[in-house]
Parts: sequence; structure tokens; C-alpha cells
Amino acid sequence: MKLTPQQREAVSQPGHMYIDACPGSGKTRVLTAKAIRECTRVEGSPRKIACMTFTNAAADEVQTRLASRLTHEQLSSVTVCTIHSFCLNEIFRPFRERLDAYAQGFEIVLNDEVRARQLLADIAQSEGFNKPDARMYEAFAGVNIDAKGNPIASGRQPLLEKCMPIYWDMCRQRGWIDFSLLLYESLMILINHPELKASLAAKFKTILVDEFQDTSEIQLEILREIRETATSEFFLVGDPHQSIYRFAGACPESSQQFVVEIGADCSHPLSGNFRSSDEIIAMAEKLLPRHPAMQAVGENAKTGVSAQVFSSPSMSRAITEHFLPMVSSAGIAYGACAVLAAWWTDLLPVARACSQAGISVIGPGARPYRRGRLIVPLLENLAAAATSYISLAATQRALTRTVNEIGGGDAERFDGWLGRLFTLTLQQHAQQLLRDTANAIDWILALGATIDALLLAREIDTRGAFEVSAKEIHADLHARHTKGEIDMTRLSVGDLGLFANPQNAIKLLTVHAAKGREFEAVAVIGMNEGRFPHFSASTAEAIEDGRRSAYVAMTRAKRLLNVYVDTSDRRNGPSRFISS
Repeated sequence: MKLTPQQREAVSQPGHMYIDACPGSGKTRVLTAKAIRECTRVEGSPRKIACMTFTNAAADEVQTRLASRLTHEQLSSVTVCTIHSFCLNEIFRPFRERLDAYAQGFEIVLNDEVRARQLLADIAQSEGFNKPDARMYEAFAGVNIDAKGNPIASGRQPLLEKCMPIYWDMCRQRGWIDFSLLLYESLMILINHPELKASLAAKFKTILVDEFQDTSEIQLEILREIRETATSEFFLVGDPHQSIYRFAGACPESSQQFVVEIGADCSHPLSGNFRSSDEIIAMAEKLLPRHPAMQAVGENAKTGVSAQVFSSPSMSRAITEHFLPMVSSAGIAYGACAVLAAWWTDLLPVARACSQAGISVIGPGARPYRRGRLIVPLLENLAAAATSYISLAATQRALTRTVNEIGGGDAERFDGWLGRLFTLTLQQHAQQLLRDTANAIDWILALGATIDALLLAREIDTRGAFEVSAKEIHADLHARHTKGEIDMTRLSVGDLGLFANPQNAIKLLTVHAAKGREFEAVAVIGMNEGRFPHFSASTAEAIEDGRRSAYVAMTRAKRLLNVYVDTSDRRNGPSRFISS
């Protein structure tokens, strides 16, 4: 793998390492190179390498790169996963018998499932609160947990603060576990059973962690427990300038304290940006200077179009009448463009305007159902496979991850050749169902039941989870159809496949959702006070969170960056981050 001298120096150092990596500095390449290097050091031994990423998409990218460079035997010595997957497969699942609540089994129940919402509603009403509304359910879906078992929610949420500990206790009684509780129970296993953390540390010679600045307190505590035996080395890659998940429990100060605790070598920062043009980097450096300064070193350095700030009374018209014509003039495909906003609600008018103009979009207002539904990743991959093209590996990864989420036994059974064969069978059934019915609703419902049946034949009892999830999607679609927001009669299977195979669609994303991604052209809308920083920001720390959000938004762009100030309300002036 070709590395720059700066990257090679970072990868080759022994012992604990912390790499301060600027945007576009090739973090994935560095992580992959380090994993390959460490593989050679454990070859022939029972020890393994763990590479923890912040998102499933990042895990897929690292896994794909490793698969193209390692033998099957070498690849088996690397575990690439999110920290939630690591806790599920390496701590909770193998050692859950040590927990009375889960000794007889468990079921992962996501917070946006109907039964989870109903349980929260029952608890809320028993505690004297009104029935949760849509906004409260949205906050419930994103609630996290700290190392003491207390809830962490965005903003002050008295209902969640009071009800979540009760909710988690009742989940234990039912054998349910959500992703927050998974972290807490995994931590309790390590704390109460020291021999298990020693075993875990002995298993993994090196632990690589991506996006380390966004590691939460409870995740850090899990890493501390593993590190206590001093038999695992840590290779940490992060960027405090891009720490934007404090509301979800991330604490960059604590992350840096962990770096100090383990005595990590911090002397090999990555300051070369391979993504963006000189103009874009100049704007980002003005907003939030780095030391050493970030420099454009990639092929886009001298091929930038522009990086400018514009004003408009309509963000929708700014996109359709200004940004997209600039994109076309620059010869950039719509599929390589993104529109970013601080809040997803700001993207809804843009989605409607683009739809009316006949422009395909992916983002808020585009998916006609809740993205968090269990079946969605597999559904969309199978829709793409049935109507166009998508790699078998992508569908296989979606299958493995979803089976993991429902606690369906050893999901590794879907790796390798047998996993590809089963995935191909799934794709063939999806294609046959499409031939039997052109109606997308009937296809979704039939697909849910089919997946359950095929998995049951493989001795994985989903308890009808996919059929239930398909019915939940049907309910989502019906609700939006009733409101006149979509026309169910015109929904096609190809529409669903667009989300898994989105090469020709403009991406509409919040800044947080865009983290870790890159686009040829980016438009940041609503660069106003109240959004950047958030209107509730009253401390210097909270204001700096807003500055980092603006920084992340700007550094997603490769060649074209347009920042738009909304002038429709004179009370909301330009953000201080661009007017200073």
C-alpha cells in the first residue's frame, strides 16, 4: 500500500500511538496499513487485531480494503467493527451468562420499534407525564447512557431523565437490550469479572480506534478496563477539531486524558489534506486554524472551482437556481454533490424543491419510512439487486449486521462462501417476488416473510422480526400517504433501491450525518446565528461546538463549496463564524 512519508512514519511506530489527523488526511488508508502491519506480527499465533470504527459504513470500507490485500487466513485475524458490535460479539454475547437478566437469552430491541415506544409511553404515563409525542420519540431513539447507567439525551428532557432508568430495568426483566444498555452491561461484565478482561486483552494484541475524539465516556471506560492488563497496544486516530458529538456523550477532553494515561506517542500528526482544494482549505483554516497548518496535497489542490459565501431569502431556490447550475457548469455529477444543514428540518424544503424539479435526492423527506426500521438496510439492498445492480458483498454485509442486531446467533455463518451463497439466494427470491408483483407494498410485505422463512431454514429463529418490520414500514408509508406527502400507488421497488445504489442522487444530510464523508461539491445552507452555533449555546464550550460543526461541514467538499446565509428573517443574521 502506497503511503506518504508522513503516513508511513505514523504507521511504523511501535507501542501506543495517537495520530492527530486533519480532514482528508487518509485516515482510512492509515488504519488499513496499520492493521495489515499488525497482522504480520500476529501471524501464526492465536492473537488478533481489533479495528473499531465510528460507523458501520466506515467498518465496511476498512473491511473491503483489507479483503483486497490480505489472504483469507490473515483476514480472519482482524476484527473490523463498531464498538457496539465489539461489545456484542466479544463481551456481551459470550459472557452474558454472568448477568442474571440475560443468562437465559436476550433480544435486541431498537428504540424506534413499536413495542419499545409503547413501553416508554406506559412508563411515562405511570410516572405522571403526558404520552410522548413525535419529538420525544425522536429523542428516545437517540438516547445514550453514561458509565453510571444514567441517560444522556440531547437537551434537557425531564421525561427521559426520569423514565429511562425504569425503561432499562423493564428491558432487563423482558430479556431486551438496546445499544445503550449493551455498552453498560458490557462494562459491568468487565468490571465485575477481571479474569474476562484479561482474556480479552490477551486475545487482541492491537486495538485500533477511528474517530477517537468522538468516543463517549462509557466507551472510554470499556477501553480502560481492557487496557488495565497492559497486554494490548492502542493505535488511536482522531481530530479534536471535528468533535461534534458532545450531545451524544462524546468528550474530547476525556479522550485526550486517555491518550495521556496510556503514554501514547503523539508526535506524528497528519496535516496533508488529499481531499480539498486550496480555496476550501483556506476557508477552513480561517475558521479553525490547525497547528501544524492543514495543507492541500492531493490532486484537487489546484483544480478547485471556488469556496464562497452567498446570501439568499430562500434556501430551496439557492440550491435549485444557484448551486446546481454551478455544479453543472463545473462538470460535476449530481450524485457527487451534497447539501448540508444543521437541522434535518432545514432540508425538507430542499427535498421538495428538488423533487418538483425532477432531481433525485437522498435524505430527510426522501425516504418515505423510518430509516431505523430493522429490515431497511437489507430491504434497500435487495431492492437494488432486484432492479439494477449492487455488489453481492454489500447485501451480505447488510445481512450479517442485521442478523447481529436481532441477536440471531452466530452471524459469522454468513461470512465466506456459504454466506455469499445464502445472500445470492436472498437476491434471487427478491427478484422472483418482483416478477410476481410490481406493487412495492406487496413486495415489501412478502419480502419480510420470505427473509424470516429462509433464516429459519438456517436454524435462525427471528420470531417473525422481518415480517413485523415490513409491516411497520407499511404503516409508515400509509401514514404519509394519508397526509398527502407521498403517493403509495406510484412507489416502485426501484425507488427503494435508490437508497442503496445512489450514484445519481443528490445527498441531503445533516452535518452530523455527513461526518466522515466527502463530495465533489457541497452546499451548506442556513449558516446563521441560531444554527451555527445552536440558539441554545450559552457557554464558550457550546459555541465552540458550533464552530467545529461548521468546520466539519466545510471540509466535506473537494472542489466546490458554497455556504449560504438565509436572509428570510432579519432577526437571524449571518453566523459569527463567517462574519468575523
